[in-house]
Amino acid sequence: VTLVVSSGPAPPVNVSVPNVVGMAQAAATAAITNARLAVGTVTTQNSATVAAGSVISQRPTAGTSAAPGSAVTLVVSSGPAPPVNVSVPNVVGLARAVATTRITTAGLTVGTVTTQISATVPAGGVISQRPAAGAGAAPGSAVNLVVSSGPDTPPPAGTALLFSDNFSDSRANGDSNWRAVSGKWTGNASVLSSSTTSDNKALVRDVSDLDPFVVGRLQTDLKLSRARGANGAIIFGYQDSSHYRYVRLYSNKVVIGQVGSFDGERSGIKATAYGRFATSAWHTLQVDVYNTGRVSVYVDKEEYVRSDDDDDEKDDDRDSGASASHRFRSVSTGSVGYSAVRTSTLFDNFFAWDGTVLPSGSVDDHGDDDDDHREDDD
Repeated sequence: VTLVVSSGPAPPVNVSVPNVVGMAQAAATAAITNARLAVGTVTTQNSATVAAGSVISQRPTAGTSAAPGSAVTLVVSSGPAPPVNVSVPNVVGLARAVATTRITTAGLTVGTVTTQISATVPAGGVISQRPAAGAGAAPGSAVNLVVSSGPDTPPPAGTALLFSDNFSDSRANGDSNWRAVSGKWTGNASVLSSSTTSDNKALVRDVSDLDPFVVGRLQTDLKLSRARGANGAIIFGYQDSSHYRYVRLYSNKVVIGQVGSFDGERSGIKATAYGRFATSAWHTLQVDVYNTGRVSVYVDKEEYVRSDDDDDEKDDDRDSGASASHRFRSVSTGSVGYSAVRTSTLFDNFFAWDGTVLPSGSVDDHGDDDDDHREDDD
């Protein structure tokens, strides 16, 4: 009699572990169970290369022979590790250029830069910063700066400040000091903003000794918004919307010009100087108007251009970026104010002084020679 004795169940046939690296966790789970295996321990790990929720690695590795029902452990990506915050450097009191270098070296960026009058911090120095020094900030985040425009010093003895306005009421429309001639003006955070859809003009209302303005100094802070084309302007000698003079700031130049005819002098550009004026940054524009018809323009306290007679001496010490220029043939009386053509320029801190604020001797030094040249031209 032949006997067949059982040796028990046949050993299971091993299965091949599938490759699930790079799969989303749900797809990897399906692939593992379809291969008659089980999902074991799942852990997470940061990864800069594997998308969050996808498998970084597995064990056993793909192709390994494993008994049916055995576990495959997974490491799943939780995405890139959060950036390690950096310490914001202390830039208060530093010159703006130095502050910018410190900020970028720390892996941060310079954010909004505004200007503010300061009697204690020199012009161009940082008054305050946000975030404060020592705060933790994500790499690449912005540090906003308030930069000094210098002291609000009174003009020299004997000069008269005719008018000033820091726009604390943030208005031109309805403001007792201003008259909105055209366009739309809005106020926010003690600054004045022009409209992008209009030819905007706002004039100082009739203020004693200022309207009509003849000679003296006009100054304002303005923030450029347009990288190409005209931004804001100071206007003076304003008769009406078709007759006025202006100094307009672009991102790449400053222009002195005239709209309309004055005493037979046709409209046009009197002088242009080229430079680089950062957009989204505040600049101080100063216009000195002399009784000879000359106009000198300063941007951020540096003289850029003047309207002057086109003579041999004029170009000797002038920047090669300045064009030939011509002074106005007559002094024009009229109102003063702002202009911005279809651009959202921000304005702040408007000042007007009388002619005694102008540098001593500046008019007389040019007066006689320039009159001779005008006679020759005629």
